[in-house]
Amino acid sequence: IENMALGDMDTKNSSEAFTEFHRRYAQTLYTTCYYICRIMANQEESAMDITESVLIKAFSYADSYNPNRASIKTWLNRIAQNEFNN
Repeated sequence: IENMALGDMDTKNSSEAFTEFHRRYAQTLYTTCYYICRIMANQEESAMDITESVLIKAFSYADSYNPNRASIKTWLNRIAQNEFNN
């Protein structure tokens, strides 16, 4: 919510905020997860599960996002890579 401060979102009580977060980043993140699962591990069916897990984790830890360190997409991709490795 690169245009909006991610840390300013009401992540504890807002399904609307999560819906917007999901709308903005799910497709891009799915593309990354699909690549990781299919190309690197031949597990295409896991991409959607990892995508959803990453979106939920990222939204839950929105206050830890630091836009001075990375773009939101880079941050999400790093979470995806970590999720895949677990």
